[in-house]
Amino acid sequence: MRILAFFSFFILLTNVVYSRDKYVYPTYVYKGYIEINPGHKVPMTLNILLNKDSSVNGLYYYKAENGSLSLSGKINSDNTINLIERTNAGKITGTFAGWIAGDRNIISGSWTSADNRAYPFIAKHEANHSYWGYVRKLEFIDKYEDLKFAIKNASKVKKLYIYDKGIKSLPPEFSKIKNAISVCLMADNFNKFPVALTRLSNVEEISLASNQLKEITPQINRLQSLRLLYIDFNKLTKLPKEIGSLHNLLYLDLSTNKLNTVPDEIKDLYQLQELHLENNPINAAEQQRIRKLLPNCTIYF
Repeated sequence: MRILAFFSFFILLTNVVYSRDKYVYPTYVYKGYIEINPGHKVPMTLNILLNKDSSVNGLYYYKAENGSLSLSGKINSDNTINLIERTNAGKITGTFAGWIAGDRNIISGSWTSADNRAYPFIAKHEANHSYWGYVRKLEFIDKYEDLKFAIKNASKVKKLYIYDKGIKSLPPEFSKIKNAISVCLMADNFNKFPVALTRLSNVEEISLASNQLKEITPQINRLQSLRLLYIDFNKLTKLPKEIGSLHNLLYLDLSTNKLNTVPDEIKDLYQLQELHLENNPINAAEQQRIRKLLPNCTIYF
């Protein structure tokens, strides 16, 4: 019965991922500037999703701590691009009009303010900064699917994929695995975040989805290389404040848990691009609070 349930979940997860691939391209992160006056360049960051129907959605900001403005628009067949800039209340505050390179590496043109003043801008794509870029990179690494075999070949392990093996804890010998950059311990029986994982200084991706996790160790703050963290389908009721120490984290999935709040320290995840909190008992007021803590992150409730 359990295998059937997880098989159904795997099909659902696969459909979600492939359905996303069918309709959208990855999130692109651009960094550049608007030239207000000769020699006066205001830095800006754009996070935009290029949809396969040529529409564009996203946000941009000058300083992350000051909040962001939303962007929506379209890429035309000749690679010209038009974006409308809005506040959270929906007020139009400016427009971007220009051109995007065919390889999507550069956007340039003119930004026009609400009072009709125009200034040139240019922004370049940040290679591998999008979380989807890490998903793609890690997807093609050879994986070890047997824990004992992986430990015997510890120095060679870059990707560990242990799915539905009934594991409740990691053996002491796991410490031999030092070079892993992707670890999946999905659909097992962990009720605590394994402290052994926090010693993987190079790990970029961890999945503990579909376990029995009730708590996350504060030692998670050691994972300074972590980019992708999946802890969905667990039993978490709270998060440690140390979650805010994961300054390189780009993607965090906490959906289908028992969370009704998150710690204030989550605001320190300045690079977080996408946060999933669906199927948690989070009320409307708390949702608004979380949005204010992470103004530059796409959040799903």
